[in-house]
Amino acid sequence: HWHYLPAIATQTGDEAKIVELDDGSLLMNIRNQTPDCRQIVRSTDGGLSWSAPRYDSVLVDPAVNGDLLRYSSVVEGADTSRLLFAIAADPQLRRNLTIFMSYDEGNSWPVKKVLNAGDAAYAALTLLQDGSIACVYENGEYEHYQIYFARFSLQWLLSN
Repeated sequence: HWHYLPAIATQTGDEAKIVELDDGSLLMNIRNQTPDCRQIVRSTDGGLSWSAPRYDSVLVDPAVNGDLLRYSSVVEGADTSRLLFAIAADPQLRRNLTIFMSYDEGNSWPVKKVLNAGDAAYAALTLLQDGSIACVYENGEYEHYQIYFARFSLQWLLSN
């Protein structure tokens, strides 16, 4: 069920992504114009109210849409909770599509790996039945993008 809640998470930003954390709270990751990184807000009451925005300088954002995905959760029986985030990680240009991974519910992102070092824009992630991750993303230059599909494993993300 969906319900409209008038609480504003931030006065600036758009194209937000939300994930439920292991403790039941919500984490919202928001596209931001300035500074050149993502805004993060949290809600402990199901979205009725939101924390003050903070800027996550690790998640560089050239004002492009990214995606946030729960990969695993100890609440659901996994050995480790993991969040994934995909974005064109360059402070000014839409390029360098990078996959980030957090083990602490989005407080830090110690794992990152470049999926496409060239031009890249909007990205979307999904978890496939076999545990691999799919990323659909725009590749190319503004207004002349092509849609690419990449499939990778957790092992690839963790490899050097």
